[in-house]
Amino acid sequence: MNEFSLQEYTFEKLKTKKCYAFPEDAPALTNEQIEAIMKFIFMDHEDKKHRWMIKQLGENTTLNGRFLFRTYEECFVFVSALYRLGIEQSYYPDITFGDGFVYVSLYTIKLHGLHENDFIMMGRIEEMMD
Repeated sequence: MNEFSLQEYTFEKLKTKKCYAFPEDAPALTNEQIEAIMKFIFMDHEDKKHRWMIKQLGENTTLNGRFLFRTYEECFVFVSALYRLGIEQSYYPDITFGDGFVYVSLYTIKLHGLHENDFIMMGRIEEMMD
């Protein structure tokens, strides 16, 4: 994505996009852009907002999702679906799961921060939850 446009950050648009390769010199999204995206994307989706948060870990900015399930088996089914999505998108999130929970951490390692691809994955993950 060459120019930043908030209009590109809706669940409806993100869930139809595919993660893409970007130039080596591509910048990470700024904190201001990330904050604007988070406000914009959840404006009409308050029901999804509780699942996602931005974390700053050292020099890395991450987008973290928390999903609750009734059973370990439901968690494993969701993790398996995340695996398939990662293969399809050539994007491999960090995943932690246990009895009743799945945590997903999205970030672009070579940028030490967030890129449009991280939000595309968030949209695609939310599509799985619908």
